[in-house]
Amino acid sequence: MKKTITIAICGVQPRVGTTTQALQIVSYLQLMGYEAAYVELADQGYLNQLRKLYSDITVEKKCIRYERISMYRSIIDVNGEEPYDFLVKDYGSMDQENFNQVSYLEQDLQIICAGVKPNEIFKVTDILRREEYYPAKIIFSFVPSDQKADFKKFMENRAKDTFFANFTPDPFSLDVTMNKTYRSLMGSFLISGNPSKKKKFYWKEKLLAVKNRTKIIWNSAICKGIGLVVYTVLVYFIVNSLK
Repeated sequence: MKKTITIAICGVQPRVGTTTQALQIVSYLQLMGYEAAYVELADQGYLNQLRKLYSDITVEKKCIRYERISMYRSIIDVNGEEPYDFLVKDYGSMDQENFNQVSYLEQDLQIICAGVKPNEIFKVTDILRREEYYPAKIIFSFVPSDQKADFKKFMENRAKDTFFANFTPDPFSLDVTMNKTYRSLMGSFLISGNPSKKKKFYWKEKLLAVKNRTKIIWNSAICKGIGLVVYTVLVYFIVNSLK
């Protein structure tokens, strides 16, 4: 029986993108060919509100599905379901009274989400001083591109475990520009999740890299300029042929 790798994610405080990142990671893992699911372990009622908001959600037994993502209200609800390669567990905010620190630290990979506003950055500093959180990876949200290098320096010996999230208004729509970040963040866990997927994972990553590079080239100013010239020439010949 395959071992399910568990990813624990929490925020230093509410509204720093914790649930969004959890769902994005599930989407990324599915894109890479893994069986992954989201588990809500914080008492925030996210899945209940989701069911009220969207009409095209499906519920099978205790599994809630939306946009191909399987979601559960508790780890107990996952029991009895088909085995997953990964479970992404959302522990909510660290400053909640019911934050389960013991369970969070027991998971295979721990991720902390944080913001960079003055009232947020000092909470991050306090957490980083605590030895039990040293293995955790940190994802900062809402950091301008020109400030990321400075934040890496600020993190000092934790710089290698520091990552940045893009603005993601729809948590269920995967931001493929984050794929490299998630691959670096999860490292060897991606292969150990299911060794038989190693070759498939390699070629899928290569194909995705080519796709992203093609998209960048296609959206470049030079490509758009060439397209405009071709379009203008075609219109010119069509108009003249009709005279």
